[in-house]
Amino acid sequence: MTKNNRLLPWAVGVAILGCVLAVSANVTTSKIHDNLDNERLVRMTYEQQLQIAKEKIRVLEIQLAVSNRKFESIAAILDQGRNTTNNLQSRLDAVTKEKETLAAKMIQIENKAEAK
Repeated sequence: MTKNNRLLPWAVGVAILGCVLAVSANVTTSKIHDNLDNERLVRMTYEQQLQIAKEKIRVLEIQLAVSNRKFESIAAILDQGRNTTNNLQSRLDAVTKEKETLAAKMIQIENKAEAK
C-alpha cells in the first residue's frame, strides 16, 4: 500500500468524526435555542401577568381611596350626629332642670296660697 492509501481510512475516519461532531453541535445548538425560546415565552407570560397584577393593584388602590373618602364622610356625619345628640341632651337637661325649678316654685306658691 502506498502512503496515500494508508492515510485514506484515517482521512475518512476524521471526516466522519467531523460530521458526527457537526451534527452533535447542531443538535445541541437547536436544544439551546429551544430552551431559550421557552424561557422567553415564560418571561413574556410572567411579564403579562405582572402587568395585569399591577393594573389590579392600581384599581384596588383607587377603590381604597374612594372607600376611605366614604369612611371619612360617614365618620364626619357620625360626629355631627353625636354633636347634635349632645346638644339636644344638654337642652333637654336644661329644660328638665327649669321644669323642676318651676314645679318647685308652683308648689311654694300653692303652699303660700293655702296658708292664707
